[in-house]
Amino acid sequence: MSPRSSMGFDSGKQWRYGADASEVLGNCLREFDTRAKKGGPPMQFAEPHQYKVRDTVLYRLNLVSSKAQKVSAKLLLKWSRPMTIAKIVRPNVLWANPETGVIVRRAHVSQIKVFRN
Repeated sequence: MSPRSSMGFDSGKQWRYGADASEVLGNCLREFDTRAKKGGPPMQFAEPHQYKVRDTVLYRLNLVSSKAQKVSAKLLLKWSRPMTIAKIVRPNVLWANPETGVIVRRAHVSQIKVFRN
């Protein structure tokens, strides 16, 4: 069993390393069509994020337990207070404090979620 078959890419075809880019693209498109015809799960493609400048979001905090300070990570809040997006540097986002407008932090889009009142 090849390593690609364990990931779901291999459908009985031989994949070769050092293949031409057009050949690889053709193989991917054929695989996509084959999966669609068989009714299998579609290939996963990354979607761009939907965040915009001036959106209010929460970012995930890095929680650490400390026996010395008697703090348990499972009891701490997992998300920050609401912050405003000041600038988007793909795939990173810069946050600004809503009151002062000063840039506070930078984080990846996978670590944020939209704040809903």
